[in-house]
Amino acid sequence: MKWIAELTVSLTVVALGILQRLYHLTWQSIEHDEIFTLMVSKKPLDEMMRYVVADFVHPPGHFFLVHCCLGLPGSGVYQSRLLSVIFGALSVVVLYWFGKYVFDWAVGILASAFLAVSQLASMESQEVRPYSQLLFLVLCSGFCL
Repeated sequence: MKWIAELTVSLTVVALGILQRLYHLTWQSIEHDEIFTLMVSKKPLDEMMRYVVADFVHPPGHFFLVHCCLGLPGSGVYQSRLLSVIFGALSVVVLYWFGKYVFDWAVGILASAFLAVSQLASMESQEVRPYSQLLFLVLCSGFCL
């Protein structure tokens, strides 16, 4: 019966993280960095690669993912920001697994709960930028070590 309680609490924290990131997703107007990401990602792949290589500060993987999202019908700012929301919500899950693996269930749930309600993590998960993807990949690599 303990595992049912743990599963319920874990799913509640993940749902809270998803709702926190989806709340007012398009409330904030699009910013300069997001415009750059959308503008570059809408270009054909060969031209997009030239922009990404010329601007060597940004990771190219995020531009490819946004390019794929923009290829879907009815895509726009909401769908592009939804990609960051997905990575932000997955970060909550991976942090839970990481904390549970390294310490115990209580640490995993506490750490993931803090990340789920973190205002900064939620703000970064609502931008068309690679911040939440980077957090997800860092947590995954830490978990794999």
